[in-house]
Amino acid sequence: MINKNILQLKYLYPLLFIYLSACDHQENSNIWNGYVEGDYIYISSPVSGYLNQINIQRGQQIKKGTELYRLDDAPLQYQVAQSTAELEAQQAASRNLKQGKRTQEVSILKAQLEQAKIQAQQAKLDFNRQQKLITSHAISKQEYDQAASKFASSKAHVAELQSQIDVAKLPARSNEIDQSEALIDANQAALGHAKWQLNQSKIFAQHDALVEDIFYRQGEWINAGKPILSLLPPENIKIRFYVPAHIFSQLKLGQKVKISCDTCTKPITANIQYLAKQAEYTPPVIYSRENSHDLVFMVEAKPDKESLKKLHVGLPISVTF
Repeated sequence: MINKNILQLKYLYPLLFIYLSACDHQENSNIWNGYVEGDYIYISSPVSGYLNQINIQRGQQIKKGTELYRLDDAPLQYQVAQSTAELEAQQAASRNLKQGKRTQEVSILKAQLEQAKIQAQQAKLDFNRQQKLITSHAISKQEYDQAASKFASSKAHVAELQSQIDVAKLPARSNEIDQSEALIDANQAALGHAKWQLNQSKIFAQHDALVEDIFYRQGEWINAGKPILSLLPPENIKIRFYVPAHIFSQLKLGQKVKISCDTCTKPITANIQYLAKQAEYTPPVIYSRENSHDLVFMVEAKPDKESLKKLHVGLPISVTF
């Protein structure tokens, strides 16, 4: 990872110009010092991975839709494949529940039923013969009871097999099917999330912008949510300056101001877009009536679109009303 000096000079500009606003009593008191400020966009990915490819360079002007960088997506590809297989398996299980048992299983039950019917018919014939013999006392009561029991048992077996066949032809219970459908929904959501993560391994610019800085090099591990680079869209450039209280009270949002700088061939028009709610002191002192002239307010103005490319963050400027 590229080492960065956090205390860069540009972060000292606010203190410098606040101080100058109080100390610099210019002949033209309608000119106020300021500088160009920028709101950077820090680009990161919601997934972790090795940085496989960087497609841009520091200082490059890029267009919306430019591919910025690409992470190693092999683990994410595996996750998509796994989620796809799990969804297909659950869909197959759901179809199986809705279809009931296979035809071969039903055929086996039908064959068992036919055999049971034959046995039941034979048991009925035996029972009828035993009924005739019991009346003539040719058999014992025990032999008769055994024949009756065998006949009743064979009929019950036939009824049982018929019920099994009827149930085998039915789909699973409704609550089992509902559970299976819910699992399919969960698998579809998991697959959608896996595909979304895979897409996040490739990051594209959402704005036309200047590549301000790149914090990692190819091959380094990137944690999810960690900024990899910073961009500065032209529309995020603004002018920041400080005015004393008696001037601040005369300003209003949307008011036009004129900006001058060393690199400006002519004054730039800007609109005030922010007026600070709290005052600042230069140099830092305890407020009193005697030092009220040290009280200043921060003002921010938005340059017109045509002038944005001429301004660079940190550039000192002068503001007139």
